[in-house]
Amino acid sequence: MPVHPSTPKDPIYEFVLRIKLIFILLREKSISPLLKILPFIGLVDLFLPFKMFFPLDFLLITFLGGYLFLEFSPEQIRAKKLAELRNTIPGEVKKIPPKKQDSTEPSHPEGESTPINPKP
Repeated sequence: MPVHPSTPKDPIYEFVLRIKLIFILLREKSISPLLKILPFIGLVDLFLPFKMFFPLDFLLITFLGGYLFLEFSPEQIRAKKLAELRNTIPGEVKKIPPKKQDSTEPSHPEGESTPINPKP
């Protein structure tokens, strides 16, 4: 998938973006419910009475489950949602009303400029 030139190359940004993408794809109805189990396998391992490899193996298994979930999810849906995430700017959009053209203001010729702060 091509990287947009305006996309930051920060690995933490990319990691957080992938986490957000997983949560968005989990809510997507067109993805199989069996596939949606993959990100939660590490959490099941957290509650097992024995540890398979080392005390924090659930982190590795959770990361692997999330990675496999992203890889096995449909390419078109994943690319569309990732593009939406990359093009989203957090915050509210405030609409600015268009400025009215008032006919009472004097028009200035092109060569003549008006002072910004006229002296009284």
